[in-house]
Amino acid sequence: MSVPKKTTVWLYTCAKQPEQDDAIERMKREVEKQGLTVIGISSDHERIEPLSRPGIQDMLNAIREGKAGAVMMPGLHHISRQTERILPVITELQEQGTIIYAKDADAIPFLMHFRDKGGAVR
Repeated sequence: MSVPKKTTVWLYTCAKQPEQDDAIERMKREVEKQGLTVIGISSDHERIEPLSRPGIQDMLNAIREGKAGAVMMPGLHHISRQTERILPVITELQEQGTIIYAKDADAIPFLMHFRDKGGAVR
């Protein structure tokens, strides 16, 4: 029996190892509390260009393949601390109809509103 896409969550974090482990455990507990299913977990250690990170690519591939209907991360800063680097990842997630769980996810509409046609933030 397969789990419906709406109830599956991919966990992502980018932090140093001890913080990563703690963040993943907290997210697992939250997913369980919400009655959802963790379908995959990825993480990165290096703060390189987000779309070049293996963990973000794993997350995006799971979304593209329809394995996960949502992603959870501690905060958008786990993608990047620079808004213009967050936007390509968030844009793809939104285009796929993905639910984004992050403590600051309510800022996404604001960030997207200020994009210009080239994808840069004004």
